[in-house]
Amino acid sequence: MSGHVDSKEKMENRLKLLTDMIRIDTTGGKETALAEMLAERLAAVGIEGRLEPVDADRFNLVACLPGRSRGNKLVLNAHLDTVPVGAGWMKDPFGAEIADGKLYGRGSSDTKSSLAAMAMVMIEFAQEGIELEHDLVLLGTAGEERDMAGARAFVAAGGMEGAGCLVVGEPTNHVGEAGCLEVVNTTKGCLVADLRTKGVSSHGAKPEEGLNAVLLMAEYLDWLKKHPPYESFGSDPDLGRPTWSPTIIQGGKAANMVPDTCETILDLRPIPGMTEEDVLRPLREAAAAIWGTSWGNFIEISARFFLRPLRCEASHPVLEKALAAALDCGITAHFRRFFGASDVSYLCVDPEMPFFIFGPGIESQAHKADEHVWLNDYLSAIDFYKKFALRQVAGDAKQYQ
Repeated sequence: MSGHVDSKEKMENRLKLLTDMIRIDTTGGKETALAEMLAERLAAVGIEGRLEPVDADRFNLVACLPGRSRGNKLVLNAHLDTVPVGAGWMKDPFGAEIADGKLYGRGSSDTKSSLAAMAMVMIEFAQEGIELEHDLVLLGTAGEERDMAGARAFVAAGGMEGAGCLVVGEPTNHVGEAGCLEVVNTTKGCLVADLRTKGVSSHGAKPEEGLNAVLLMAEYLDWLKKHPPYESFGSDPDLGRPTWSPTIIQGGKAANMVPDTCETILDLRPIPGMTEEDVLRPLREAAAAIWGTSWGNFIEISARFFLRPLRCEASHPVLEKALAAALDCGITAHFRRFFGASDVSYLCVDPEMPFFIFGPGIESQAHKADEHVWLNDYLSAIDFYKKFALRQVAGDAKQYQ
């Protein structure tokens, strides 16, 4: 389906899509209604939007504008879900209120504005009859804020096969002022580790008859503090050193009982070049330094998941296209780092595949009360994604510039 859409109608369509998305509650795994709505909007211009199962009652949205060639497809991704609303809101979190050039609502920055902008690229390309050399894929993922189940399911189903480039929408306006969007080309990874020390219970009045698992854990964490586990990996010029931090610790069942178990979660943030084994090995070496070759009798160490740290070199042609697209849209973009985790680390199954993170949201607004996005940033992001996509997958991009 193609046809003329005047500038006023185009602006109205762009704003309506985002406001309608904000009014759908996608907190706590309730992504399906939004995925269905987007599929309907895409179907209205002749694009099939599929709901692909992630787990019970949770789905990804996947849509494709086919090109003449099946290879080297461009994947545009942003997540469907949001964090819970929380306290402190002065605005209706699902009201999509517009005031002083800002649109308010949960997910407005993280990341419904990115997803809406990417969906509008597909819709407007269809309306304009754009012919593509390579496939353009829109991926709305479920569960990014909880377990990244959507990204994992998409990869497991072979969704990234044939991908030549990945663009992930996350809030990259870290200044908070309109027009300050930037391109993220390097990101730390994340490994969440479970530690469990194994003691022997006894009466609290006779601690010598037991083995206190809490004290074992304290000894282990103290060793890590005194002997930083990742010193040998040095410092990344953009991201600094790898970090580790205990975030949850639990042990004991009764006030008068020596605990036989203690559990700790470690948040570990590797830098580019580090593998999952690089992250886990120093943890095992620390246990061996304390308890020798029998350290497995005292502590268990396992990983919940591993998000790969990534970098796309600034000189890569894809990033040169991104900066050129930004310039065309009046955005003075720079490359910057990203410390948080996102779906990019799962979706980049090939660490050599070019990627970048770019989105109209305000980074400091993520997960906060009265979350908002600059409308001008949202509108600029649509134009940016369109111009970049034309450079990347259009057969003759020059005629569309």
